[in-house]
Amino acid sequence: MSEPADGMLDLLVVNREEPVSQFRNLGRIAEDVYLPSGNNLTVQLDNGPINPHAIGAVVELSPGTMTQSPTVHIGGGHASGQMGMVHFGLAGSETTKIRVK
Repeated sequence: MSEPADGMLDLLVVNREEPVSQFRNLGRIAEDVYLPSGNNLTVQLDNGPINPHAIGAVVELSPGTMTQSPTVHIGGGHASGQMGMVHFGLAGSETTKIRVK
């Protein structure tokens, strides 16, 4: 079953004038069948006092032959935000290359 910081990202939706909705990612693919969480990496950048959250940085991660390269940004859609970190799912990879631009 899913635990905090298990690599399976959950979703929290703040509804206007309604209770908050939480969607837990338990990795369930069928009744009583759960996927293993696999490996994951969370990166939180600090670029000093001028840009403390490293807004605009690109984090490149290459576990095996695949490359993921999200850009760090603030905001999102209407009344939404970001976690303040970049999360990567690594599946079964034990090692990875990481580069911050």
